[in-house]
Amino acid sequence: MVEPRQSRVGQDGYQIELLKGGSREHETAERDLLARGVRVPLPHRAVWARFRPAAGFWFLQVRDAQGESLGGFMLEVARSRALPGQLILVSDRFGDSLPQEVAAPALHALSALVRRDARILRVDMEVFAADAGRREHLGAALAAAGFTPAPLQRSYARTLTADLRLSDEAHLAELSGNTRRHVRA
Repeated sequence: MVEPRQSRVGQDGYQIELLKGGSREHETAERDLLARGVRVPLPHRAVWARFRPAAGFWFLQVRDAQGESLGGFMLEVARSRALPGQLILVSDRFGDSLPQEVAAPALHALSALVRRDARILRVDMEVFAADAGRREHLGAALAAAGFTPAPLQRSYARTLTADLRLSDEAHLAELSGNTRRHVRA
């Protein structure tokens, strides 16, 4: 398990802490975020870090000056197979657990942390947000923090969504006749 070396950094009046993923501190941060109404996707939850085999997980938490939890996100820490001792950080489904007002300070803090830790070779931030405006804001915040787009390798252009509260009949009614025949077959 790879432990974070940097634990706390100040950025634009925010307190930014790097916690061990799956730790009690991470669980507390998650509970605080959920209580404030911040959505925390499964890949950013403490239970995810405890039950997934990986070199480790780090959770970057953002608090205001009074110590209130505002947002955060998980980073999976993978060891490089090409360069022993070196790390690759990946944040899957990045976006929902980081409210818009704290995205820039959190990403600047992450960028500073990466520049200080010589073990880190690369950071992959896989942005996921249903709202196009939110994706644009996150992209701008990433660019301002020094991140650059990578060629798409594991992504897709559109995400299909369905309202799970609808009945099967209502879902089928939204599909074309040909698709309905194939589903029923």
